[in-house]
Amino acid sequence: MGTVLILEPDAEVRSLYERAVNRLGYTAAFVNGSGLDGLPELEAVLVEPGSEHLLGLARELRAANPGLPMVCASIYPAQSFGLGPVVYLEKPFRLAMLQDALRLALLHAA
Repeated sequence: MGTVLILEPDAEVRSLYERAVNRLGYTAAFVNGSGLDGLPELEAVLVEPGSEHLLGLARELRAANPGLPMVCASIYPAQSFGLGPVVYLEKPFRLAMLQDALRLALLHAA
């Protein structure tokens, strides 16, 4: 179905997102020590914008690929964080909400 980059600072939440994304039929991708280098082709980004480092990476991705759909997932009140997200999910959320958000993101990219 596509590859979703997960930008989440908390290891447990990141692992939960990975399982959810895989369960929904997508492939989860992550940044490594070299940042954005070596990433596969991405269909969407799931980002926790409350992390300054990860927000910076998401903004870098947005600048390089303005059409790349962003899904923000945060405990912070909904705002764009300069990313122009397709969907904003307020934590905690259900798997069905993530599924709908990713579906919308991929439709937005088409």
